Amino acid sequence: MIQKTILFVPSNRNHVIIFNSLTDFMRGNKFIFITQGSYKNEGAENELIKVGKEFKKIESYKKKDPTYILKKENVGVVVIGNDIDVIPQWFIHCAKNLKIPTVLIQDGLLFKLKTKHDFRRSVSQIKLSKSKLLLLESKLLLTGNYKKITYGESKCEQIHVWGKPFQKYLEKKGINKKQILNIGYLKNKKFNVNKEKTDECEIILYTPTELVKPGIISFEEMKKNTDILFSTIISFNDIKLIIKPHPIEKTIIYDEFAKKYPDKITVSKSDFFTTLKECSLLITNLSTTAIEALAMNKPVIVFLPKLKEIVDSDQCHRDLIAKNVILYADNRKSLEKQIKKIIDKKISLNDKDLANVLNDYLGSRDNEPLRKSSQAIISLLRN
Repeated sequence: MIQKTILFVPSNRNHVIIFNSLTDFMRGNKFIFITQGSYKNEGAENELIKVGKEFKKIESYKKKDPTYILKKENVGVVVIGNDIDVIPQWFIHCAKNLKIPTVLIQDGLLFKLKTKHDFRRSVSQIKLSKSKLLLLESKLLLTGNYKKITYGESKCEQIHVWGKPFQKYLEKKGINKKQILNIGYLKNKKFNVNKEKTDECEIILYTPTELVKPGIISFEEMKKNTDILFSTIISFNDIKLIIKPHPIEKTIIYDEFAKKYPDKITVSKSDFFTTLKECSLLITNLSTTAIEALAMNKPVIVFLPKLKEIVDSDQCHRDLIAKNVILYADNRKSLEKQIKKIIDKKISLNDKDLANVLNDYLGSRDNEPLRKSSQAIISLLRN
């Protein structure tokens, strides 16, 4: 009997990091990576090259059609990281028609906005900026091979999530509980709580999520918030700021500040976890990095003036603010106050509360989630 192949279709760099770690637990099995090539590039191919994984672009096939590719590669399971993206959803649709099992793996924060937008869906829409991808989307919509859905609604046989809040998020959307596997944190990071001090001054890390293009806030609001944040930090004598932009963000505003204040502000291209080790605290708006920073025992401030208008009280990060696990600032005065609290060490995280939050959101943070996820995928392959 010819061995079946496990197909990974990464949308971005983050997916490659998770999928590559999974393959370490799949030795003896055959797998292949297929990227979206010139349709959309968010760092997946660069990361695959970096980790030494061979891959094929969808356009390298004689027929740029998942049904043809799935048959040609003798695929037994399809694994994706975002079922809202056009090409991964196209693969899922064709796989289901061929009765090939499919798996969706959580790669980051999941939560519902107060507005009609679903966060993961909204962010994904920015990815349709290239006319080539827009044309493909239009074609697939007409043929029924792609649908406008929110995250998790592509009816994959399995959805692997990190923890209870993400499981509840999907269940509230009516997704069958049997589809959802609470696996644990899947990024294979050994959290190092030690601060690697490289400078005499305190260092703050800012990790924003792109909120403008999805229409969550306006460009003017983002610019105003950025100005408040940066000018507040600049006003402190012994504090430096490192900015780690979101991969899909335009960095022109950040670059301008860094150029104007080179001794106080840096825009980083380094790995997030490496950068975080150097820092005293993290500031974000709605990024998964808040939870990851907590796991490294780093204090977190959420700075987003309209947070209460954007997400419900039971959603991340408002639930964490209510539990006093992270701090919140909505204006210049409160931001300055929260920064001073942390720098002056006038706050301490409740170890029990923090442990409960991390257990809920991330579950196990060792190799066990990767083992469980890979075993679940292999089980589908063998059925």
